[in-house]
Amino acid sequence: MPIRYRSQWYILEGEAPLIFALGIHGQNLFIARKNELVIAKLSSQALPLDAARIGLTMRAVSQIRKCLA
Repeated sequence: MPIRYRSQWYILEGEAPLIFALGIHGQNLFIARKNELVIAKLSSQALPLDAARIGLTMRAVSQIRKCLA
């Protein structure tokens, strides 16, 4: 799925788009309008940006959306 970026927000396009913001040290905010869902992730990871943990977080959000759909 294509990802767009605008005004400090990412949009994962598709049938049910996901709008999200990635902050440093694991701070994330996800908005799934179709699911009427907002997920805020607060953490204090050692690295400002950790690709492996971002991937893990994205998979977790995907699974939460599937369970609540």
